[in-house]
Amino acid sequence: MCGDYPADIAFLIDSSGSEYGTNFDNEKNFVSMVANEFNYSYNDTLIAVSQFSTSSRTDIFFNQYPDKAGLMNAIAKIHWLNGESNTHLGLTELAHHVFTSRQHTIHTHGHHNEHVMYGPRGDSAKIAIVLTDGRSLEPDQTQRAAERLHHMGIEVFAIGIGHSVDRNELRIIATDSNHVYQVPSTNDLDSIHTTIVDAICKRK
Repeated sequence: MCGDYPADIAFLIDSSGSEYGTNFDNEKNFVSMVANEFNYSYNDTLIAVSQFSTSSRTDIFFNQYPDKAGLMNAIAKIHWLNGESNTHLGLTELAHHVFTSRQHTIHTHGHHNEHVMYGPRGDSAKIAIVLTDGRSLEPDQTQRAAERLHHMGIEVFAIGIGHSVDRNELRIIATDSNHVYQVPSTNDLDSIHTTIVDAICKRK
């Protein structure tokens, strides 16, 4: 567990065709391992998880789950999307839906709907961790979407998986070259989870 400051950490995982089955499970396990290193609470660390392929989707918003057990259960249940590597849509998802406060309507038992605010907190560190195993289909749009995140003050880590990633594109996605990591396969993600946690904790 690290840090006295509140942090909002969003994961963006690759859900394209090549990440089927074990690879996608390995990505989810990596998210769980990193998330598990932090004190999960509204006053400490909040976690969000989005994914991208042909389209993008946010499965877990900040402040959606009241405790770590609920969060971990939700991560385990995330379903693979399948499709192409539209990385720019994933980055845009983070900017427009994850790091933006919005009201969500929760359907509770009975007839009452609860309105809950999901989104980042004003005083928190904003961190995005992007996992990708390929080159984006729209490099120019990916660059623009990454620049939007940087301008929003979000610190972006980029993790390239496998041998077909474009290191230059990882560098464009990330805050700077010190925020770029590469692993040979999803099986190697667990070997860098403590490295990523340490990098987040050092930023105090």
